[in-house]
Amino acid sequence: MAFPEDRIHGVTEGASVYFFVEALSHPTPDFQWKRTFNNGTNVNLPSDDSGNKSNLTITNIKIEDFCNYTVSAHNNIGHWEDVEFELRALGRPFRVDESFLQFCYLAKPHPPTELSSEATAKSLTLSWTPGWDGGPTQTFTITYSTDGNKKTIPNIPDSPDANRIAYKLTEGISAEKSYSVEIFATNSQGSSEVVSWEPITTPALPSFKVNSITIEGDQAFIKWTLDKDLVDRVLVRAAGKTKNENFVETNVTDFDQDPIVVGLPSASSFIFDFSVYMGDDLLLSQSHIQRK
Repeated sequence: MAFPEDRIHGVTEGASVYFFVEALSHPTPDFQWKRTFNNGTNVNLPSDDSGNKSNLTITNIKIEDFCNYTVSAHNNIGHWEDVEFELRALGRPFRVDESFLQFCYLAKPHPPTELSSEATAKSLTLSWTPGWDGGPTQTFTITYSTDGNKKTIPNIPDSPDANRIAYKLTEGISAEKSYSVEIFATNSQGSSEVVSWEPITTPALPSFKVNSITIEGDQAFIKWTLDKDLVDRVLVRAAGKTKNENFVETNVTDFDQDPIVVGLPSASSFIFDFSVYMGDDLLLSQSHIQRK
């Protein structure tokens, strides 16, 4: 048995619904509720089960909740034929599939929300929360421009396993530039409105200067001048001048050290390579030769 008997329900956003089924069987059955989209995909839903009874409650209904729902029951003897329910949005259009048995609200996607960004002198990392996709799979298109030069990145995929998406732009990104960035979503039903980030300005390349290197035993004491606000690490590679494969690398993230202390390989003279990073972006590099 299933309640309510009328399997099609028109409700408004923000309302709540309650579906109930009972399967009289022995052994006690296991129930599985699913939400089914028009593209054939489905999502398992948690339910409140007790013995031979199961109910599904949907509260504060949102637009993405308007679709088909099925419930099945099975035990080690057999399987109960799926029971279908449907939620329709009052006052919204619906489309019937070829069998005229299943319904689902189809719509173009909502625009992305909660736009944020992080900028270095060589990249822009954009993140956003996807809007509702209307059921069909959606993709995203980003357009960014500066100084009259415009680039478009289409077909950025949705991320079904995460609430937010991040995408890194590197092509055409340079220091101390202001970028206009727009994004919209597309699915089989159309495209969302275009939304924009506030203009994003990339920072300058950091200044970096090695002032002195002092060798004491198997350590080097280095003094440098660095724009700390534009850098989060410096990779120091100390290698023997005659045997470059003999090296020690040190990641420096504590810039309050004075001097910076790094380990040395066994050698009489050294080549020091300094790689300055912000995140994964290599901003600049320098080399210095030092003898004991």
